[in-house]
Amino acid sequence: MAKTNSFSRFWTLLAKMPCSDRDGLKLQLVSGFTNGRTDSLREMTLSEYNSMIREMEKQTGSSRPVSYEVLKKKRSAVLHQMQLMGIDTANWAAVDNFCLGVRIAGKKFRELSADDLDAVLLRIRSIRQKDMQKAKKELN
Repeated sequence: MAKTNSFSRFWTLLAKMPCSDRDGLKLQLVSGFTNGRTDSLREMTLSEYNSMIREMEKQTGSSRPVSYEVLKKKRSAVLHQMQLMGIDTANWAAVDNFCLGVRIAGKKFRELSADDLDAVLLRIRSIRQKDMQKAKKELN
């Protein structure tokens, strides 16, 4: 049963919700999303906690623009393509050096947005495809 250790997102969203009794609202939310099993944040499962956070984000209108999971997936795809090109992705200086190239992104890897990551992924795949075509021509 996976659990979260940080409840900062919950407390931030709770502060944005209109109410006079925050402790009462917290107990009501936790109890509601656990079907009355508990009123403690620490005893919630990760799936219960995540569904509660999503619902609170809908109510407060403060959902994150790009979810962490989407960004993580895009970063992983870019890093994988870099590995295929022979870049040591365990060395962040090498990764940043590659991304700082004007033809690639012009930014450090950690500064890349979701759209930037999509563009970088296309560029890297294009470079790899051209390299493979050159290698085929050299063999013939």
